[in-house]
Amino acid sequence: TRSRVSASEAYSGLGSAYGGGVFVYIGMTADYATISGNRAIARGSGNSAGGGVKQKASASAVTATNSIIDSNYAAKGGGISASKVHLVNCTVSGNSAAVAGGGFYTTFAGLFSSTIAFNSAAQTGGVRQTSANPDAFSAYSTIIARNTNTAPGGYADFYSGVPLSGQKNLVVSYNVASSAITITSDPQLAPLAFHGGPTRTHALLATSPAVDHGFGLALSWDQRGTGFPRASPVGSPDIGAYERHPNDDELFYSGFD
Repeated sequence: TRSRVSASEAYSGLGSAYGGGVFVYIGMTADYATISGNRAIARGSGNSAGGGVKQKASASAVTATNSIIDSNYAAKGGGISASKVHLVNCTVSGNSAAVAGGGFYTTFAGLFSSTIAFNSAAQTGGVRQTSANPDAFSAYSTIIARNTNTAPGGYADFYSGVPLSGQKNLVVSYNVASSAITITSDPQLAPLAFHGGPTRTHALLATSPAVDHGFGLALSWDQRGTGFPRASPVGSPDIGAYERHPNDDELFYSGFD
């Protein structure tokens, strides 16, 4: 809770390297946390996974609320590699993977009012999901956009073995059609910065299609916490981890700081 794991590295010269920042067998929870700038590096024939967080077993999940996972690196799952991922009001940004799943690589996931953006990988820079279970992946009011592939072809933002379930998500590049994806255009995100609260966020610009088009999840605040209410002004909340307010300063949110 309100912790920071940064600039750490898991390294192997011959075997595998897991969990540059955090390695857990069962599960973990993070609240108002920052997991940033960690790496999992394996030389030779070894594999590396979970630059920020690696979860080994499938009995539990990596659960994070009001947190940011950014600028981590591994071969698979630059930000997170886990059997199960559960994110509420979180930002996953600027992570990279040599193979797949720059943001995260997972079997099962549930995303709620989160932003997965500006991650990169050879295949699927944003989210790579590997299960054929029809209930394997759900997302509500979440942005998965502005991620990139470094190899030609493929799907930059989201690649899954099953259609995405949930409601009112903004996803630009994906491989399986889904009624849970209601917007496919650029979310118009400001650079990652402190816009209030203990963790950095991608603010929404005034003309973002994510504004007022989210799904009501009974969340009182956005990622920044107390003082940053959802559905402000009254109406539908915004899609993603950040809720735009009428007094947002466009000059500073455009990156001028």
